[in-house]
Parts: sequence; C-alpha cells; structure tokens
Amino acid sequence: MNDFEYLVLISLIVVLVLSVSTIGIIVISQRALRKKEKELFSSVLSAQVNEQERIGRDLHDSIGPQLAGINAMIQSKLGESGGANDEWLNDISGHLKKAGQEVRTTSHDLISVSFKEKGLAAAMEDLAQQWEKSDLQISITSDLPSLNLDQRKLYQVYKVAAELLHNSCKHSNASKITQGFCEKNHLFVIEHLDDGIGYHEEFFQQNSNRGVGTQNIFNRINYLGGQINYSNRADGGASAVITIPLKHLYS
Repeated sequence: MNDFEYLVLISLIVVLVLSVSTIGIIVISQRALRKKEKELFSSVLSAQVNEQERIGRDLHDSIGPQLAGINAMIQSKLGESGGANDEWLNDISGHLKKAGQEVRTTSHDLISVSFKEKGLAAAMEDLAQQWEKSDLQISITSDLPSLNLDQRKLYQVYKVAAELLHNSCKHSNASKITQGFCEKNHLFVIEHLDDGIGYHEEFFQQNSNRGVGTQNIFNRINYLGGQINYSNRADGGASAVITIPLKHLYS
C-alpha cells in the first residue's frame, strides 16, 4: 500500500467514524428530547389534576353550600305572600336545587371521588349512571385481573375512558354504548363501541380539528405509550380501541 492509498484509507475511516458519531449523537438527542417531552407533559398533567381538584373542592365547599343556603332562604319565604309570588319562588327554588346538584356532580368529577374510592371500572359505572336515560343504555364491563398498577397513570386511563363516554353521549346520537376493559397479550385494552351516527370523514384526516377533548385523549395515550384506533363499524356506529403496554402502567 503506497502513501496515497494509505491516506485515502485513513480518510475513509475518519469519515466513517464521524458519520457513526453524528448518527449516534442525533439518536441520543432525539431520545433525550422525547424523554424531556414526556417529563414536561407529565408535569403538565400533574398540574392539571391538582388545579382540577382545587376547583372541585372550591365548588363543593363554597359554591354548593351557598346555593343551598339561598334555596333555604327562599323556602322560608314561601307562603308569606302567597299566590303568584309563591309560584315564582318555587320556580327559582327548583332551578337552584338543580344547579346545586350539577355543582355537586361537577365537583365530584373534578376531584375524581369515585375513581379514588372505587377504582376504574366502578367509577366508569358511576359515570354511566349519570348519563344513562330512557333512550340510551350504557354497559361497562371489566375482565381485568388483579394488577398493581400506578394509580397516577391509571387515572389518565380513566380520563381517556370518561372522555370517550362523554363524546358518545353528547355527539353520537347513540341508543346503546358499551365500554370494556381487559388484558390481552400484556396489553391493557379499552374497547368503546356505540350504535350512533359514526365519525364524519373529516375526523380521519390527519390535520382534522377534532376538538379539545379528543386531542386530550391523544395526548394522554401518547404519554402512556399507547395507541388508539378509531373506525366506523360496518353495522353502523363507531368504534375506538385503545391498547397500552402494561409495562407502561406500572410504577
């Protein structure tokens, strides 16, 4: 090997080493960036939960009692003036009672009392009872084995399931909704089905404006390292299937 060939060989080795090093630095940087993004989103979720609980406590401890107190004052005045005034006061009292019930329900949802006390499936059953009516049947099923999962991460699963239920109840015109939880091949699976109008075509477009609630679903699933598959069912209605590796749900 002459000097020229030797220099060419050395140059090629240097270029190869630099290329490998550059690729390695890019890969490491991307991994570090994804880790930072995940840590940042985790902090955002934690702050969001804390703020929701604070608002929920304020509603429960302040607004709710104030509404109840005003309603009690109105009730005490009934019969004093009689006639149309009593009818008017009764009407106001009914609205205040309804508002108080809604404040109580909202505060419990924000604090997630049911999830903390009963767990995922039972909390979803409680939500289903709130939404269920004569022309809408909701079924919640769970075949999950006993799993010692991180409760903070499982809470994010609960928020995803609750948002799916909320969307179907408000927007699908469904008469029947089913939501099931199970474990398959080391995956935590949520299967959500309804017999409503299905997803519009724009929903499946990549840049579709899907709304804040749906975007929150995507953000939470990405944070948990899972996937979601939306589809319209052949027999009518919509389907959403979520899979999350169980290893991502442990502490």
